[in-house]
Amino acid sequence: MNQNGLAEILKMPASKISQILNKKREPDVPFLKGIHEKLGIDGNYILETI
Repeated sequence: MNQNGLAEILKMPASKISQILNKKREPDVPFLKGIHEKLGIDGNYILETI
């Protein structure tokens, strides 16, 4: 999956995804909620790794 694909799945601008992945922006609640709900990543794992 590339950044554009992730942006489409999460319904967010690709620029925002790029900034988060390149550590120029902190992940916000909508991003974290999206990867939990749409990608099925465990919420506890997400919280432990940010």
